[in-house]
Amino acid sequence: MLVEEKLQLFREILTDDAAARRRKELAAYRASLKDAFDEHRASVKAAQKVRLAEETARLRREETFRISEERQEARRQMARKEEELSERLFALVAEKLAEVRKSPDYGRYLVRLAREAKEFSEGEEMQILLDAEDLVYFPLVSAAAGVLPKVSPEKLGGGMRVHLPKRRICIENSWNSLFAEAKANYRFEGGPAT
Repeated sequence: MLVEEKLQLFREILTDDAAARRRKELAAYRASLKDAFDEHRASVKAAQKVRLAEETARLRREETFRISEERQEARRQMARKEEELSERLFALVAEKLAEVRKSPDYGRYLVRLAREAKEFSEGEEMQILLDAEDLVYFPLVSAAAGVLPKVSPEKLGGGMRVHLPKRRICIENSWNSLFAEAKANYRFEGGPAT
């Protein structure tokens, strides 16, 4: 074998060895780049998931807050409307009570209350108080109860108040107190008619 052939063979071996090392290094470099890229992609996806979860949670909180605010405003509007309707209802009741006081049935009502009070008292001493506006009914009530009624120092708005001093009982049938009690205990249970 000649020197040139030997040199040629040596060059080929060196070239093949260098090419093999280069391919090996290039494959390792590509593998490390692929690993770095995969790691970067995974970290970006994880960061996107975190941002998406945070944004979703923020939007849910905002939506919950907005819905809560809308519900509170709706409740306030309902409460105002209920109050308005209750006021209108009790204004109508007051008008009807005033009409009833002018009717002949009102006298019969007072007589019935006086008889019930007389029966309840079982002959015991009692005081009947009527409104000053009900002076015309004093004789009827007196005949039914057997006691002369007195004018109440405060307005009763209709009806009567009966005192049984020995038993310390007050029978409250004044319309003002019954009206106030009804208004205080009134609960609006409205809703759509079905």
